[in-house]
Amino acid sequence: MGREKGHIVTQETRDLISLHKKGQKPWNTGLHGVQVSWNLGKHHTKVTRMKISDAAKKQWSNPDARIRDSEMQRKLWSDPAYAKRVLTRRIPSYPEQVFMDLSKEFRYVGNGQLVINGKNPDFVCINDEHKLVEIWGDHWHKGQDPQCRIDFFKVLGYDCLVIWASELRHSGLVVSKVKKFLGED
Repeated sequence: MGREKGHIVTQETRDLISLHKKGQKPWNTGLHGVQVSWNLGKHHTKVTRMKISDAAKKQWSNPDARIRDSEMQRKLWSDPAYAKRVLTRRIPSYPEQVFMDLSKEFRYVGNGQLVINGKNPDFVCINDEHKLVEIWGDHWHKGQDPQCRIDFFKVLGYDCLVIWASELRHSGLVVSKVKKFLGED
């Protein structure tokens, strides 16, 4: 891909190209004010990797830094515009696609169409928008209690049904569980 005639290259880009040709690594201040190497396709030496590792361990051993980062993430996700921007391109996972084939009473909103107090459920009922379904992967949610998610939505006036991905192998069980949840059973 060549440079088009009349294409303007900024001085900053010229300087970076010059540094790259000289074999030097430009530095840039990254997230949280930490200097990050651009690395320009080269591998770090063992000494550099150890320095990076030590810096990361030092940062994460500080409980104030972890709290600050989690508060920052909570604040970001509470902004509906941020949540929508991050989730808009998300496509349904395979278990979510299986559920979509099994139950036509719910529509997929896991791509940020619906954010409730910073949480994005996977499905919402077409007839009753206060009924939600979450599909939980056995690997990603291992050891988590689905009741916490159910209680979170309950406080906000929503009924939530959590279906584990492994349950989707038994379509009859899932369909009866959904019917019972909707009060059709």
